[in-house]
Amino acid sequence: MAALMVARLSCDALGPRAGEVRQREERAVAAKSWLASIAVPARARPALARALDATARDRTAIVAAIEELVKVAAPWLDDASLADLRAVTAAPFVNSR
Repeated sequence: MAALMVARLSCDALGPRAGEVRQREERAVAAKSWLASIAVPARARPALARALDATARDRTAIVAAIEELVKVAAPWLDDASLADLRAVTAAPFVNSR
């Protein structure tokens, strides 16, 4: 579920309907509060938090955070889930912001 939240916020940040930075910051903070309330592997939690933080930043930060998350979360996610995370940063979602 946490990886899905990262993907969702990342798509929203990178897509044509990308909100203002302030709105993305608020969503990232709320998502991190939610993340703190759910059970996830301890080794994956920091990468998930960094990926959520990155959704309030630019494309470069989001891509780097998702790449890190894919590496860290690989033991817990299946191949299709990992492919979905990687696809978030591929066209047509990525814009030039």
